[in-house]
Amino acid sequence: MLRRIFLILTAVLLGIPAGGAPETVRLPIVMYHSVTGVNTNDYVLSPKALEADVQYLIDCGYTTVFLSEVVDFVNGKGQLPKKPIVLSFDDGFYNNKSNVLPILKKYGCKACFMVVGKYATKEEKEKKRSSVYSYLKPEEVRDMQASGLCEFGNHTFDLHSYKNGRRGVRRKRDESAEAYKKMFVDDVRKNEQTYGIKFTSFAYPYGYYSKETPGILRELGYHAVLTCNNGLNYVRRGDSNYLMSLKRWNRPSKYTTREFFEKVCGLSGGKK
Repeated sequence: MLRRIFLILTAVLLGIPAGGAPETVRLPIVMYHSVTGVNTNDYVLSPKALEADVQYLIDCGYTTVFLSEVVDFVNGKGQLPKKPIVLSFDDGFYNNKSNVLPILKKYGCKACFMVVGKYATKEEKEKKRSSVYSYLKPEEVRDMQASGLCEFGNHTFDLHSYKNGRRGVRRKRDESAEAYKKMFVDDVRKNEQTYGIKFTSFAYPYGYYSKETPGILRELGYHAVLTCNNGLNYVRRGDSNYLMSLKRWNRPSKYTTREFFEKVCGLSGGKK
């Protein structure tokens, strides 16, 4: 009897319901950007380093998942693996196809890519593709999506900037709520039209947003939003509001794989 009580209390503390499946899951999210061997910095990682990251995560028992799978879990439509992790790539660089996709295929991993429409439209007439400075064209995005290993989200059409006194998607001080909403909705929809995809996840450019922003995104059918705040996520069945401000760690090139995951992210380095 005492053992049964102990097991029940332990399950409650761990968020495990009577059926045995966890109700709360720890979810790390890593934020990558450009992946090329040229001029690596805080936002550019080499393909070799990315592959080392993927191999490390697999060795430690992590399984990559899509944001849509996380949303389904929260909404009670499925389960997540024992140690899930989301690999996210911002901005829609062409090297996400030329350098990242081959690594995903090699290891059977999934990743989420947050794309900027303005960058894509500038590439449409370009015939020469560069893994250093080019961005993905809409048709390249759809090709990657067809692989089954790539999921895409909205990173705005033309708000990935600091222009005209606006920081990312943050509302200006002298801007009315109505004007802000119209501007933002128009941009979000234009990005969907550019790629021909009804996105359901969103990433804030530079991490900037206003108090109204999550509600507007919900109205537009978005279920998961990535911030630039550092930290682990604890997603829970039924708590869809939590998904509107997910944390993630930016991956700079100055750390080794082990340093980044163990010292920066605080993830276990134990082998599976």
